[in-house]
Amino acid sequence: MKRILISLIIFALLFVACKQSNVTDQKVVSIKNWSSPDKIDPLLSDVGDFLDENMRDYMIKADEAYWEKNYKKAAQYYLYLLSHNVYDIVSTYNLSCTYGLMGKPDLSAKFLFKAVDLGFVDFKYIKSDTDFDKVRGSQVFITAIDSIGQMIKNLGEIYHIESTNLMSYRLVKPMDFHPNKKYDLVIGLHGYASSQDQFVKIWKYFYLPEFIFAVPQAPFPVQIGLAKEFRWQIEDQSEDILKKSDMLSEEYLVKVIKEIKNNNDVGGVYLLGLHQGTAVGFNVALKYPNLVEGLIAFGTKYDIDNITKEQLSKVKNLKLFISNSAEDQFIDQEQCIKLKEGLENSGINIEYHVPDGKHSLTKEILKKAEKWLMKH
Repeated sequence: MKRILISLIIFALLFVACKQSNVTDQKVVSIKNWSSPDKIDPLLSDVGDFLDENMRDYMIKADEAYWEKNYKKAAQYYLYLLSHNVYDIVSTYNLSCTYGLMGKPDLSAKFLFKAVDLGFVDFKYIKSDTDFDKVRGSQVFITAIDSIGQMIKNLGEIYHIESTNLMSYRLVKPMDFHPNKKYDLVIGLHGYASSQDQFVKIWKYFYLPEFIFAVPQAPFPVQIGLAKEFRWQIEDQSEDILKKSDMLSEEYLVKVIKEIKNNNDVGGVYLLGLHQGTAVGFNVALKYPNLVEGLIAFGTKYDIDNITKEQLSKVKNLKLFISNSAEDQFIDQEQCIKLKEGLENSGINIEYHVPDGKHSLTKEILKKAEKWLMKH
């Protein structure tokens, strides 16, 4: 379950993009107790109130309950999420995992079938997921796994081929933008299974941004029901394919930077990434030291061992702002410290923050990053 527990990543900037609601005190109930369309009165004044439900809060609560091993509570939240969106592949698979951890083979198999039907077809991952260890020996689950394996096999093998595609990016300029003035360029790099439309919302939480903010869409789509989500690295077991997808993401990002520079009077270029976005940010900053002035990384798990001594010698002037919460479940804390110490020992200046709470990106830390940016 760990790999697809992505709702915290998707909405890690919830507290940045939206006002938090007091979901803790809310009672989980059905939407309207509508058992059939005929029982819906479309003329009621409050008929659409269910659309105001903040599903992001429930996603976070569901995942928190899972990590706290309160599996019954997690199942309640996942079921509530599914009552609002029957195409939610993440909640469906996570619910199957939760029932597996509760030792409920029938329910675990039932929702695993539904997750596969929605598009979760990584059979290797399903077979190795330790969340199913309690039910894996039951006959109902053995039968389910055999059937699912055959279903996925019948879909055929997956192969990858490089192709040309038109990608998009969002560009936001300061309120008092003047075409003859030079502005720094900040490239926002969203996390795993997110989108430019979600990540660009952090713009409104900068205090008084005096820079151009561009948010490119990551190139590789993620299947999450009907939602359009994207990632910077393709999902594949082949190391060669993974490296190829990394290279394509980096080349694409460089093209975005060069195009914006061609069309605007740009000063320094800064990359601002969240979780997986920090990885492609580091890669580009290290490979193109003459193109990138600095990097702002929220929740990074970049491995210092991936950086060569030659690369370090060429990025002595790279400016770094890093925010890693000690409770961020999606980063390796030891690896974070190792990265910080390794870069500092190489003579690179870092402004390093450890915000309170479970999030490496908050409204407060975002404003600190803006102040840091203005100093440079």
